[in-house]
Amino acid sequence: MADSNSNIPTNRKEARNQGLKIYKAASACKRKHITFKYVISGGCVDCAKIKGKEATKRQAERNFQKRVETKRKKKFEHSEWLRQKGAYKRQERLRQATPKWTDTEKIKEIYQNRPEGMHVDHIIPIAGENVSGLHVSWNLQYLDAEENIRKHNSFDENN
Repeated sequence: MADSNSNIPTNRKEARNQGLKIYKAASACKRKHITFKYVISGGCVDCAKIKGKEATKRQAERNFQKRVETKRKKKFEHSEWLRQKGAYKRQERLRQATPKWTDTEKIKEIYQNRPEGMHVDHIIPIAGENVSGLHVSWNLQYLDAEENIRKHNSFDENN
């Protein structure tokens, strides 16, 4: 841009001949700006700045949405990983608590014949605090879901 506005031509052709990038606008643009226009496009400099700011704002919004989606996706993947890890730990505990001599068919039968709304519970928990039971048929019982959740890993020695 020139040092003073008086040296800038007022028409596009003169500005192009002088090798300038902008010229003074003789008429207002669509947005009523009476400032400078670009030689190459004939577009208003002020409008270009506004469009640039709007584009930046839209890009920032898109980036924000992408970050939110990525965060959601990672959170879901992590929760899925934790769920799988928890299931793996449970399977591993069951495997370690199941003796080789146990009747696995009878255990499967107990799980398959579980009444609706009931849980299959270990009488002596396989991951208890003070005592750990075995995953065998005589250590399994049917418990109401609510009662089983309340019992958790506890064992009442009096029963």
